[in-house]
Amino acid sequence: MKRFLNIAVMALLTLLSVSCVLDDESSRSTELLATTLWHSSKEHINIVRDAVEEAIHIAELAKISDADTQAQYLSLYFLDATFSEYDYGYSITKVTNYNTRISWTITTNNCAFGEGEWVIQRSGGSSYELTIHPCTCGKLVAEMKYYNEAQTCNAFIEFTYELTDDGSAQFPGVEASYTGNIEVLDSEESAKSPLHLTIDIKQPLFISEYYGLIGGEVDIECVDELYGSKERISVEIFFDPRRVNIECYGDYWTLYE
Repeated sequence: MKRFLNIAVMALLTLLSVSCVLDDESSRSTELLATTLWHSSKEHINIVRDAVEEAIHIAELAKISDADTQAQYLSLYFLDATFSEYDYGYSITKVTNYNTRISWTITTNNCAFGEGEWVIQRSGGSSYELTIHPCTCGKLVAEMKYYNEAQTCNAFIEFTYELTDDGSAQFPGVEASYTGNIEVLDSEESAKSPLHLTIDIKQPLFISEYYGLIGGEVDIECVDELYGSKERISVEIFFDPRRVNIECYGDYWTLYE
């Protein structure tokens, strides 16, 4: 992956002569910067969200005693995978259309999901290590480390969830509320002067498995040591109609998604 904010950085270099300070607000539009930062951040929010949902579905899969129902559940959420139980927990393995292998190794520490520490390691494709454990506040904590080519990413999330059935799907879907932060380090262009992206959830993110992001607020900061820039945006997320309102350098942009 190319450095994911090159477009925004080069736009700033062109319009601001490498300066992050606005000398003449009428001389530029911040829409490109706001849009690029949001789309890059949304990608990482969805990576973390997908991993948490996978963990929840693995926990639900393990509860199913009927072999046919378990096979249907496995097929729906993990396609043509195999599910195995071991002393340490569980394993899921599938072969892709490209004849590559993706596997999940789930260490449960002899605890039910949400009652103790689970460690899920996914290898192949979008690999990650995800640790989930309960906290005293009644929520679950998800600590995740994942890589995206030159990007090293860490997430610390507190979440609650429920399974909801609107009658349109074979099995209930996940609806969850997330707080916490995601930190991304991108060193593709320069290991000594990397790019830092921080996504800080200011108001809980409400995410539906079926409908995606449906509410919440995030503050996003991008520090690019190579270009000496620091950019910030604030994002409010709405569902009906599906849109985000972004504040960037005093400009306000609405993106319909």
